Amino acid sequence: MTVTTVHLWGTGSASAGLSLTAKTTLHLLGRRRPEGLRFARVMGTARATSFSSRDADLGHWALVAAWESLEAADAFDRGALVGAWDARSRERLRVRMRAIRSVGLWGGREPFGPAVAEAEEGQRVAVITRARIRASSVPRFTGTVPPIAAELLRAKSRGLGLAFGMGELPAGLLGTFTLWESEPALRAFISGAPSHRAAMADSRAGGWFAEELFARFAVDAVEGWSATTA
Repeated sequence: MTVTTVHLWGTGSASAGLSLTAKTTLHLLGRRRPEGLRFARVMGTARATSFSSRDADLGHWALVAAWESLEAADAFDRGALVGAWDARSRERLRVRMRAIRSVGLWGGREPFGPAVAEAEEGQRVAVITRARIRASSVPRFTGTVPPIAAELLRAKSRGLGLAFGMGELPAGLLGTFTLWESEPALRAFISGAPSHRAAMADSRAGGWFAEELFARFAVDAVEGWSATTA
């Protein structure tokens, strides 16, 4: 069973986050790669007001990882690397989940394993999106973001618990993470968000993305706290 985790740390400073990001990347991709790790990306974040580099949040940093087992995920969470982030952070949130549906690729691979989970009634769900935007499509994509961000802001009173943008280098590798109180709350947002639906249709018709991924998860645990939560 593949387990996906999202860590969000609030360091309060860019220098601490950049230093730990470099250390984390070397650790996860090097010889000391944690046992049971399938996939990992450490990323900067952006506020949900625009999800763009213009609103980059240099005080919050995210780690998305997929693990071969719950035991591997928990062992990493108890390890020195997470401990270093925790020690330098004022906020710490960990979301543990299993994929319900995952379509597309991230860096040429399917990161989250077989999507076989089901959300039980009343169980929280989460969504990860990630796209590599073609340079020629950046202006059109950017224009769709403000109305979608406004729709998400209104959703905070309708079941949205957490929303932030995620970014990798080079520029143009963008993603989002949203956490919802239930699957019906997520479906209600999608059905009641015309700007979001229009952007999805336009991006596919216009071929905006060189690569894209959409994944929905059943959330098994949310631990800690972050000021970015609704």
